[in-house]
Amino acid sequence: DSGRGAWPVASGWLWMTSTGKTKDGKTISFNIGHGFSHPKSSQHTEDSFFIDGKIFKLPAVITKEVKNEYPKTSTYWSFESVEHSVLKNRCDFRLDVTKSANLDQDFKLFKVDFKINYGNVSGKCTDKDGKVYEFENILGFLEIKRSVW
Repeated sequence: DSGRGAWPVASGWLWMTSTGKTKDGKTISFNIGHGFSHPKSSQHTEDSFFIDGKIFKLPAVITKEVKNEYPKTSTYWSFESVEHSVLKNRCDFRLDVTKSANLDQDFKLFKVDFKINYGNVSGKCTDKDGKVYEFENILGFLEIKRSVW
């Protein structure tokens, strides 16, 4: 948790991870995470993707929850890295939620809202040299945690 400092009274995070194979057979993995005020006031992130074990640092990744109601109820999360003047690696992908777990707890002195979404990740990443890595339906999960002390 580098860059976090002291935990505030109300805090939380969003963390997504996934691993699988690209369309051309390379192993691809993700570590996307943020909390507090990211990415608006802090450019310190852990956002990155890995190809065959080599890390590719990403600029801040914007995440959005999208809920569809018609014609079929579904939820997915979109992930898109922002444009950056120095970091040229980019990703644009989504996690289609297939299963969710609600782990909320209320301990009176503190409350924890904790959800885990499991699903399939599809999209593409591009490294600074322009090499594109496409992937489809690799397994992943997303934690969403908020706590009030």
